[in-house]
Amino acid sequence: MQLAQQHLRQFVTIWGDQFCCSRGSRGPQVRNKVAGGFDLANMTLIEGDTGWIIVDPLTATETVRAAMKVVDEHLGKRPVKAILSSHSHADHFGGIRALANEEDLASGKIRFVAPENFVQETASENVIAGNAMGRRASYMFGNLLPSTTKGNVDSGLGKGVAFGTISLLTPTDTISATGQKLVLDGQIWMLVEGFC
Repeated sequence: MQLAQQHLRQFVTIWGDQFCCSRGSRGPQVRNKVAGGFDLANMTLIEGDTGWIIVDPLTATETVRAAMKVVDEHLGKRPVKAILSSHSHADHFGGIRALANEEDLASGKIRFVAPENFVQETASENVIAGNAMGRRASYMFGNLLPSTTKGNVDSGLGKGVAFGTISLLTPTDTISATGQKLVLDGQIWMLVEGFC
């Protein structure tokens, strides 16, 4: 884990001053950060007015906690205000409970945005087809190869699949139509059905 933390420190530094989501040629820009290196997935952190808007909270709660520790150290501690999961693969939602719980969502402290039918799709893919997907992942990510220079170096997308606690929450907001707008921590989002 220490090696992964060193890797993320470098990654956050390299990717720490990216800009996206221009609001017009003269309007302000939303700053985003990308946290990677802990897990096969990346987690995007977007600065809202008062906290973070997190997109795709990694695969496991343990990797999200480790990533947020490094983010807090290097970028400053900010509360999480919204979480977006782009689709129902575990590397896009599995770490959510490191950031929020049912009380946070019910109280409105944190919003969780996901595509319409997200929970049903998650169950369909990860429970019903879970064994087949797990078998496919073993071959796709090289989990069964020895970790050597001639075996499994990494997974191509990232250093490797995270092993840990995969979690799930029910979205507070769903994306059901292209052009749907949401205001998340002062930022206007125009969402696209099937962006996920």
